[in-house]
Amino acid sequence: MDNQYSTPKSNLTNKTKKSTSGKWISVFAVILAGLYFVWWAYQSNQWNYAIYSIPYLFAGIALIMNKSWSQYIFYIIAIFHIGWWLYKLLSVEEWNYVGLLDLFISLVPGLLFMIVNIGLVVLIYKHFRNT
Repeated sequence: MDNQYSTPKSNLTNKTKKSTSGKWISVFAVILAGLYFVWWAYQSNQWNYAIYSIPYLFAGIALIMNKSWSQYIFYIIAIFHIGWWLYKLLSVEEWNYVGLLDLFISLVPGLLFMIVNIGLVVLIYKHFRNT
């Protein structure tokens, strides 16, 4: 027989409140990447580069609407861009840089882009795994 005056027990494993900060960081970064490609097309005056922004913006809008299929769109985008960068890196026959430092500096933007893509894949995966 339970005492009606006993203290209530709390279920510590119940996770009713979900953190959405990872989702919004992902949405911001994906849309920012899409806008970067639009800016890049504008600055270089070659609007065919703007086509790269379409999947990013589409995935970002789908992430805002919390569509479960948006994660797979972004996984495909990340695989494509990481593979494209690695292919370009390995297909160069000759590096036209004076020193090793110049070569490393030229690779930094691509490396950062890969790190951001991998980080976003992890964030998006964790968000949809918890929903």
